[in-house]
Amino acid sequence: MGPMISVGTFLVIYALIFYLMPVPGPGDARRGGLLLRCVVLPDVVVSNWLGDPAAFAIGERLQVLAIAVGMFIPIGLAGWLLLGLLRAERGLTRLERVFFSGCLGLGATSLYMLAIGLLGRLHDRSAIWAPAAIVLVASAARWWLLKDPDPELLVDYQPVEEHSIHATRGDQRWLWFAAPFVAAILLGGALPPIDFDVREYHLQAPKEFYEQGAITFLRHNAYASMPAGTEMLSLAAMQLVGDWQLGALVGKSLIALCAPWTALGLLAAGRRWAGNRSGVMAALLFISVPWIAQVSSSGMVEGVSAMFLWGAVYAVLLWRDGARDNRLSRVLLAGALSGAAVACKYPNLVFVAIPLAAYVAYLCLRSAGRSHNIPHGAPREASAEPLLSRLAPLAAFVLAAAVVCGPWFAKNWIFTGNPVYPLAATIFGGETRTPELIARWNKAHVPDGFGPTKFVQSIINVSLESTLASVLIVPLAALALFGTGHRRLVLSLAAFAGCYLLVWWLFTHRIDRFYAPLFPVLAMLGSLAFTDPRWRGCRPVLDGFMLIGLFANLVFILAGGGGDNAYFAKADQLRADPTRVDPWKIYLNENLKPGDALLTVGDAEVFDLTMPVYYNTVFDENLFDAWFKGRAPEEILRTLADNGISHVYVNWDEIDRYRSRGNYGFSDYIQPSVLEELVRQQVLDKPLPEMDTRTGRVYPVHRPPQGAQ
Repeated sequence: MGPMISVGTFLVIYALIFYLMPVPGPGDARRGGLLLRCVVLPDVVVSNWLGDPAAFAIGERLQVLAIAVGMFIPIGLAGWLLLGLLRAERGLTRLERVFFSGCLGLGATSLYMLAIGLLGRLHDRSAIWAPAAIVLVASAARWWLLKDPDPELLVDYQPVEEHSIHATRGDQRWLWFAAPFVAAILLGGALPPIDFDVREYHLQAPKEFYEQGAITFLRHNAYASMPAGTEMLSLAAMQLVGDWQLGALVGKSLIALCAPWTALGLLAAGRRWAGNRSGVMAALLFISVPWIAQVSSSGMVEGVSAMFLWGAVYAVLLWRDGARDNRLSRVLLAGALSGAAVACKYPNLVFVAIPLAAYVAYLCLRSAGRSHNIPHGAPREASAEPLLSRLAPLAAFVLAAAVVCGPWFAKNWIFTGNPVYPLAATIFGGETRTPELIARWNKAHVPDGFGPTKFVQSIINVSLESTLASVLIVPLAALALFGTGHRRLVLSLAAFAGCYLLVWWLFTHRIDRFYAPLFPVLAMLGSLAFTDPRWRGCRPVLDGFMLIGLFANLVFILAGGGGDNAYFAKADQLRADPTRVDPWKIYLNENLKPGDALLTVGDAEVFDLTMPVYYNTVFDENLFDAWFKGRAPEEILRTLADNGISHVYVNWDEIDRYRSRGNYGFSDYIQPSVLEELVRQQVLDKPLPEMDTRTGRVYPVHRPPQGAQ
């Protein structure tokens, strides 16, 4: 009874602190108060699901999801073929083979899309259909050949004993609690995007690549040159369906599918290492994190990064614990998935690839020291040979990672002269990088100070304050750390998590969602508390805490805490919803004539615009400065005419935000007086009447009357 009371007290105190934390919003909002409001006012939540006017367009969501699932099938089968090619299937359970096949397939698809994009074949739909057909045929042939059990594929571990078959079935029923979380993530993934980063480059970059039929250097969007492994899924969907708007929704849905796929991998890992109960709880802990729901349904890259991260960590641990004759295939798998994580975003090089490579090197060196006792006085070559042979797994890991992520660095090197463009511009330089733009980028992407106070504040933020945190993860992970079972696994997971958070604190600008990819590791760690011998008598308390936490997280996600929750609203309605899209952009979509192009000033969130658009991010050369500053009216008009510009949209809200204290900064040249002078000079016509409370203005380009000289 003693442990149950102490564990219960700890969990209650943590939950009270967690729900008493203030969260961003109007007034003195507390997390618990917002949660209570969602529970007692469900009609408000449900009205958001249906849109305004209310609709139940579930058919639209299912159509998008059906295309995404249809794409995922050959992708997963391609991964299965690669898994066999690597000879990494030996000793894996069926569930593990399914998980790793999906991961490898997604990584390979991204690499393939990069290749055909660089070759300029993005308008050739056969470049998608033909390899898919080949994969289906090859998979059918391989399945036929493997109908009889292959001794090499037999599982090489003994499943952890469960207390009883009834307990196992009871644990299995817990998986039903994952269904509403998965449904919310997938339905949200099939909705038009709402997040700034998604509309600025996660979907805007593949949209531009698709429209021009090739992957090129976008000098106006620095973000488009960063590794775009996740964005390639959206590009593949656009090419498949022949439409960038529908393809974007399918791409978002593929990204959303990665969350339940990661949960599948956690289920498999828990079953292997600690029993069915641990696997089920790991899957639930992960899929119920509001951060995961948000990044997965919104089209962000962190959900895909989480999947690849967990796949890489899982494969490294399998390699560490596996049979000697299967070690190289597992480490190749780990390296490939680490490279796929890096292909999603640069930070995964220091979050995933380098730490895992260091761990592989450590295990290689430790193995060499223990396995080979070199006699005193033996030649130096005799002592070097065993060490070099033992470092073969490290070489395999690095090679596999380089094959998967290296092409992204090579592309940037060729296009810009900087393999990590736009990073490290003070070292490598790079196309379009000026001292001003380099300074602006560096200022925006450095940590916000150091010191004990900053560190403690960051820990509090990660564990308690973050708006989309889960009440379940931290306390259960703490219980696993203070338990007595699974010590090697617990310490390995905790060490990786500590390394990840330390890198996040030391070398990034500490955005909350940057640590979202760590949640599968923390979920696996927390799940071990449920099977730890020290807490075996605390099962009622742990189960009760889990149920309450799942309910609270689900309410928060369904109320909009997990991203857009207009699950059943009509897509056309959402595309023209002024609460989602800037009303000026809706107006421009409806009123610009075919062939007209738009120049936006201060606004790079241009995905929803349907006409040709010229824009730049705040970290790129300002087009307005380049086209207008210091130039004669006739020269400006000629430039605008050459580019088909019919209107100029100036988003003063965004400009003021960039110029606010502590923000990125913005060109000093662009001022209301400059626009007024351009109107006076008859370069631009008077702005269209103001719209609601928006401070943005739309200026038609002056066109002399027909017949005028």
